[in-house]
Amino acid sequence: MNSTPLTVGIPYRDEGQDLDLLFKGLASALSHIPATVPREIIIAVNGSPAGCERRIEKQLNGSDLIKHNPRVISSRPGKLEALRSIAAARTLKGFVAFVDSDVVLDPHTLSFLHNRLEATPSCMIAYCQPVPVFPPVLNRVHRLLRVHYSLRDKVYKRPYFHGRAFALREWFLDERLPPPRRCASAALVKRLKLDAGPLVDDMIMSWLALDVWGPDCIHEERLANVYFDPPDTLRPNAKPEV
Repeated sequence: MNSTPLTVGIPYRDEGQDLDLLFKGLASALSHIPATVPREIIIAVNGSPAGCERRIEKQLNGSDLIKHNPRVISSRPGKLEALRSIAAARTLKGFVAFVDSDVVLDPHTLSFLHNRLEATPSCMIAYCQPVPVFPPVLNRVHRLLRVHYSLRDKVYKRPYFHGRAFALREWFLDERLPPPRRCASAALVKRLKLDAGPLVDDMIMSWLALDVWGPDCIHEERLANVYFDPPDTLRPNAKPEV
């Protein structure tokens, strides 16, 4: 019987996302985890205005997640710093799943991830299939992304996991970094700033896991869907083009 404890961590940076949708999806996903599995929820607020913690706690009190005794903590700015703070704040020793704050989980998502880690000892990271939810009227960027997501399995194999929703067998990213010269070309090291530290969660964690455990340590759960709003533009701080 699957009984390994599960910590669900949510790195949160206030960008106007709909937390009610996140909380409803997470509550549904947790309801499909066997009752024998101890669980906890930790939300790490980072890079957000003062008062965000109290606002989130108020929303939690009115949600179905309150029965899981969720905690809201603060961390230094940055998603990876939030992940580190969540890992350090855990009270359970077991698997840890991270879910972005601007997504909606399919009801069976956490169950699929948890089952994969339980059933496959070589798996260190199990991740979800990201599913974009496009608006009724598409701009050029939306159309480009729609083609990308429809052809991604036929055109190329993604070399790292998607960071929108994933689960780890154990937390392994503290101060260790994969040696850039072994894991990536000089151009990629420069592009991702690997020599400056862990700045991109899914890429840097993928290379570290592959460097330590080998090519079979990352598994994509094709039936575990996580829904998200795709960006309107590929240029930061630019107005979307229609």
